[in-house]
Amino acid sequence: MALNIRRKRSHSRVGRFRSITARRAYAEAYDDAFSVLPAPSSTHNIPTTFGTVRAYSWAALNGSAHSPVILLPGRAAATPMWCENVPELIKNRRVIAIDMLGDAGMSRQRIPFRSTRDHATWLQEVQAHLAPGGAHIVGHSFGGSTASAFAHTHSEIVKSLTLLEPVLTVAFPPLRMMLWTTLFSLPVLPQTWRATALARVGGSDDEDAGALGRLVSLGVKEFRAALPVPRPLSADQLARLTMPVSVGLAERHSLAGGPRTAQRVRTALPNSEVTVWSATTHSLPMQVPVQLAQALDDFWTHAEEHDRRPADNSRPNR
Repeated sequence: MALNIRRKRSHSRVGRFRSITARRAYAEAYDDAFSVLPAPSSTHNIPTTFGTVRAYSWAALNGSAHSPVILLPGRAAATPMWCENVPELIKNRRVIAIDMLGDAGMSRQRIPFRSTRDHATWLQEVQAHLAPGGAHIVGHSFGGSTASAFAHTHSEIVKSLTLLEPVLTVAFPPLRMMLWTTLFSLPVLPQTWRATALARVGGSDDEDAGALGRLVSLGVKEFRAALPVPRPLSADQLARLTMPVSVGLAERHSLAGGPRTAQRVRTALPNSEVTVWSATTHSLPMQVPVQLAQALDDFWTHAEEHDRRPADNSRPNR
């Protein structure tokens, strides 16, 4: 009996859908949003210490032998959030996109997380399967906190680290944006209120944010996430990120601290690239996909060249 109780308690601390019906509804919305993406070269369900992780891989269209890129999405968005970015990124790079363990998506958590460092464990196991030689890591929103935790623990296989509007990673969100995010995250609110909150966070004036917006809304409402709450990195922790680092911040409605955060990051990481993207919001990756792909490809190429040069070679801030 005691064993059964422990199993139930353990199960209650893993991310899961509220019901079978909720899972089906999310899966339908997921397929709808995913259909915009190019067909992946391969689809994987990778067993890890904490559960089974869904990952997709796209080969580089130009046959490039560059190091691959791993994309970590924001809360409840899963791989479909990169629908605008993958077509641009795969022109020159092999791209791997992952549904976060413990969050809404096609991954299935089995063991509870104790801290954000546990994310580094399952992510390393996924990378060992798909990119054992190392990869460029990109995290958006809450995916940024996972990316930074991974970079701290496994710096030897992180070719570079890109943080796009990272939440609770380099700074606390402004109070006003925290309030909108809290409203959006409450499943009991009427859909019209939640749509308004999503529009504020995402920067859209349209109550219907399309297939991706419906996916995110369903993920927040119907999935009980069991994720550790990250805390912004201290100046010392930021300084321990020794790989090339790029940070992209939104000019408006930022959840990462916005332009005010830029100087803090530049001070802590004097050789990083810190860009405040004009006329963007927290949905930055979807708003400037072409420009972002060009900037990141340059950054990754420079990082690979840097990896082959003496350690005292560095890049200036943007």
